[in-house]
Amino acid sequence: LLQFTKKFIFKKNKRQVFWANCVTIALFVLLSLAVSPSSTTTTSLNENASAKSSRVVHKTIIKKVGTKELNKEKARAKVLKQEQKNKQAEYDKLKQQLDDYQEKEEQQKQEAEQARKKSEAAAKKEAKARQKEAEEQQKAAQRQEANTNSSSSSSDSSNQGDLYTGNQGTIVGNSNSKIYHVPGQAGYHMNSVNAVYFNSEQDAINAGYRKAKR
Repeated sequence: LLQFTKKFIFKKNKRQVFWANCVTIALFVLLSLAVSPSSTTTTSLNENASAKSSRVVHKTIIKKVGTKELNKEKARAKVLKQEQKNKQAEYDKLKQQLDDYQEKEEQQKQEAEQARKKSEAAAKKEAKARQKEAEEQQKAAQRQEANTNSSSSSSDSSNQGDLYTGNQGTIVGNSNSKIYHVPGQAGYHMNSVNAVYFNSEQDAINAGYRKAKR
C-alpha cells in the first residue's frame, strides 16, 4: 500500500515528494496507533488479570496461613495463661503456708516467752518463800537458843550454891559428889550444907573422897 501510494504521488510532480513523505509518515503513524492500543490493552489486561489473580492467591495464602498461626498462638496463649494461673495458685499456696508457719512460730515464741517469765516469777516467789521460811527458822532457833541459854543460866545460877571453894583456904569436900578441892585448884560454887572440911588430903582420902581433877 505504501509503495503504491508513493508511485502514484511521484507521477504527479516533484513538488509533491515532500508531501508524499509526510503522508507516508502520517499513514505509518496512524497504522501504528491503530495496532498499538489493542496490543497494549491486551497486554495491560493480561497483566492486570495476572496481578489480580496473584493478589487473590497471595491474599488467600496469607489468610490461610494467618488463621492457622493465629489459632496456634491463641492455643499457646491459652496454655501459657493456664500455666501462669497454676503457678500463681502454687505461689499463693506456698505463701499461705509460709505465713501460717511464721504466725505459728511467732505464737510459739510468745508462748515460750510467757512460760519463761511465768517460770521465773514462780521460781523467784518460791525462793523468796524459802528464804523467808529459813529466816523464820533461824529466828526461831535463835529464840530457842536464847531461851535455852537463859534457862541454863538460871539453872546454873540456882545450882551454883552459896559456897565458893576457891576462897576457903583449906581442903573442902562435897558430901554429895565425894570430891574434895585443895587450895590452888579451880574453885566452884556449891551449897554450904554439903561442905566437909579436912585438915589434910589423907584425911579426905580416908573418908572416901577423891581429889578434883582441876
